[in-house]
Amino acid sequence: AAARACREKRRLAYCIFDEFNVFCSPAVVDLIGKARGAGICAVIATQSLSDIEAAAGKAVVNQIVDNCNTFIVQRQNAPESAEILAGVIGTREGVEVTRQVQSVAGIALDTGLGSVRRVREYVVHPDEIKNLKTGEAIVVRKLTGEVLRVKVRKCWDNTVRQPSLYRPNPTPNTR
Repeated sequence: AAARACREKRRLAYCIFDEFNVFCSPAVVDLIGKARGAGICAVIATQSLSDIEAAAGKAVVNQIVDNCNTFIVQRQNAPESAEILAGVIGTREGVEVTRQVQSVAGIALDTGLGSVRRVREYVVHPDEIKNLKTGEAIVVRKLTGEVLRVKVRKCWDNTVRQPSLYRPNPTPNTR
């Protein structure tokens, strides 16, 4: 009945879970997945993926990540969390350029030898996630492929800066 009412009015209902690890269980995650079909959107907030893993296990973390289409990623201090979230954001094709140098009298001289190869690189590197400042976030919309870097100011005084399109460093990796 609730699903029909939502569809008829074409309004979405939102259920917001702050500190989701407190509510987290396989049953709640399953309920959230089924509710989406009824027009009920879930907003899941947590300090870290580790909090959810400690409460309900790694399989539940994976299930949540698999069912989310929008991520708002703020600074993660744990390297593993930053790696996981960078992987969720995704990779793209890049180019790695290497050059051979030779030391002559303490000066590095280019020998003219090197290589160029295709590589996969993070759209947002884990180190960037670990170095986000207070109020900065990476917003990822999986359905549209958008990756935005945003800075949020105090919302209660209506000074929210508009997100700008994330432009990762276009320079190829060099070694």
